[in-house]
Amino acid sequence: LAKRRAKGRKKLAVKATENKSIIPLKKSSEYLALSKSGHKLRIAKWLTIVSAVSEDGKTYFGTTVSGKVGNAILRNKLKRWVRHCVRTGLWPKKLSGTKSVCIFRPQPDDFYKQLDFKQFKSTLEKV
Repeated sequence: LAKRRAKGRKKLAVKATENKSIIPLKKSSEYLALSKSGHKLRIAKWLTIVSAVSEDGKTYFGTTVSGKVGNAILRNKLKRWVRHCVRTGLWPKKLSGTKSVCIFRPQPDDFYKQLDFKQFKSTLEKV
């Protein structure tokens, strides 16, 4: 069966790269090990990236979004943006070949609702 997409949700129109060396972090132990040994980059008051060198040269990525950031729809949107950037080559070259976690910090009301993808992308380019 074909996957269904929610009505009104548009696909981001950028070609995906076929890079097999991009792997999502899934286990809690991977996140904890990275937070202990990784280097923290505070890009903006709302976004922190924790990264460490990958032993095998592959790019590992993960996302941490607290429930204090917003409702599930908003948190999932932020995670989708990170996945999109990693898979389409918008991910900073400095972070390729590393294990990285994007941590979205709680902000005042409606901050993330007003944030759009262009602002997110320009913040990632600061790395």
